[in-house]
Amino acid sequence: MQIGKIDGNVTHVHLTQHIYSPPPIHMSRPDRRDGARHSIADAQKQVLALMDHVPDRIVVLDFMAREFKTKMVIELDAQQLYRLRRYVEVVLKNGGQS
Repeated sequence: MQIGKIDGNVTHVHLTQHIYSPPPIHMSRPDRRDGARHSIADAQKQVLALMDHVPDRIVVLDFMAREFKTKMVIELDAQQLYRLRRYVEVVLKNGGQS
């Protein structure tokens, strides 16, 4: 846009406007997230395998319900899976009782 006055003093104003256009969003996830998803799935499998050795699985399920508000291992994030794994290891060390 230019603004000017012909008679007398000339005022010149020059405006430049840059419009930011974010890159397009693709539906596929980056590889690192796929890797994270696979590591969580592996952690879920490991915890479930450990839980198979607990004589009274209800103890572990009650812990999950109390701490994470779910009894489904698949609903846990990485930090919750870590806590659950450590809990199951303690239960196994104590002979199935916590």
